[in-house]
Amino acid sequence: MVMAIASVPVVLADGLRSQAIDFSKSGGWIIITVPLAILSTGVWFVGNVIIAGLARVREQVADRSAVEITGPPAALATALERLDQGAVVNRHTDLDFAS
Repeated sequence: MVMAIASVPVVLADGLRSQAIDFSKSGGWIIITVPLAILSTGVWFVGNVIIAGLARVREQVADRSAVEITGPPAALATALERLDQGAVVNRHTDLDFAS
């Protein structure tokens, strides 16, 4: 939910930027379209930086939670390796079953 809310300004800025570019191509006023394009590009950039920061924090929280559940980090690494090996086996089995 947090990521969806944080992405709203990015989506709106992207839409505004594309509308400003289309408006200027159709002979729109440069005095309006250039500041709108600059403003929307700035909002888009800042919004993407915020989203990247939130994603990084969520990933760190997920890693800490996984360590709390599994115990030592080595146990987590072993569990992830087992899951990865199982995914490879299941992928081949699923493909064999599908054909």
